[in-house]
Amino acid sequence: MNKVNVGIIRHNPAVHRMLRTVSDQEGFHFCVDTDRPTEEIAHNLAEFISIVKTIDLASIEFHFRRGDFEKWFTGIISDNTLSARASKIGKDRHGEELRNTLITIVSKRYDVLRKRDPAYTIEHTDG
Repeated sequence: MNKVNVGIIRHNPAVHRMLRTVSDQEGFHFCVDTDRPTEEIAHNLAEFISIVKTIDLASIEFHFRRGDFEKWFTGIISDNTLSARASKIGKDRHGEELRNTLITIVSKRYDVLRKRDPAYTIEHTDG
C-alpha cells in the first residue's frame, strides 16, 4: 500500500525576506516631487506592482530619475537581482513605456520568487 506523507517544506529564508511585508516606515513612499508625497505606500512587491499600475506617471518618473526603486529593492527588499534589472532600464524611457517596463520587470521577478518559496508543498513518498 502506498503511503502519503503530507508536510510543510521549509521556505528559503532569503526569498522569504524578499517577499515579506514591511512596515510603513520601510515601505516605498511614492512622491511626485521632493516634499510632495502621494498617499501611496508599497509594503511588499505585490503592492508595489499594483500601485505602479495606477500611480501618476510623474511619481514613477521622479523616483526613476533618482534611483529610488533600485535603492528600495536593494536596501529594504534585499533583492540585488531586481535592483540590477531596474537599473538597466534605459534613461530614455518615459511615460507609459517606463511604467510598463517597470511593471514587467518587477512582475516577472515576483513570479520567480513566489515559485521558489511556496506557502506549502505536499510530499508523496512510497513506502
